[in-house]
Amino acid sequence: MKTLLTILFTFLTFTQDHFTDLSRLQGVWRMETGKGYIYESWRSISELELVGKSYQLNGDDTIVFEKIRLVKRGSAVAYIPVVMDQNEGKPVEFRLVSAEQKKYIFENREHDFPQRIIYCLVTPDSVVARIEGLRDGKPDGANYYFSRVR
Repeated sequence: MKTLLTILFTFLTFTQDHFTDLSRLQGVWRMETGKGYIYESWRSISELELVGKSYQLNGDDTIVFEKIRLVKRGSAVAYIPVVMDQNEGKPVEFRLVSAEQKKYIFENREHDFPQRIIYCLVTPDSVVARIEGLRDGKPDGANYYFSRVR
C-alpha cells in the first residue's frame, strides 16, 4: 500500500528550468577544513546530466571521496553519488523532492545515512551543501560551505 507521501512524490514534476538552475554548480568549489581544503567540481556532459566529484589534494595526489551524477529523467531529477569505500562501490539514488528558492532537496528514505542531501545556491559564488537524516535512530547532519574557485 502506498503512503500519502509516496503518492504526493509521484505528482512532483521538475522542469528543465529547475535542472538548468542546478547547472550553476558547474565549476570548482572549495571549503576550508582543519585538515586543508575539500573541493567539489562539476561539469555538464549534456543538457540533462552533470557529473561531479568531491576530493582533496595531497601534494601531487588527488584523493577522491565521491563521484556524483545529477540527471534529469522526464519530470524527475536524481542525485546519484558513488562514495568510495561505501555501499560496495555501488551508486545510491536520491530523488529531488523539493526545489524552491534556490534550495534543492534530494531524498532517499531507504538509505542508512544520509537520507537527505540538500544544496542551497546562496549566491553565484557560494553554495551550502548539507547531509542529514537519522543515524542510529537519532537526527544527525553536517553543513559544507563552499566558495567558487572557478
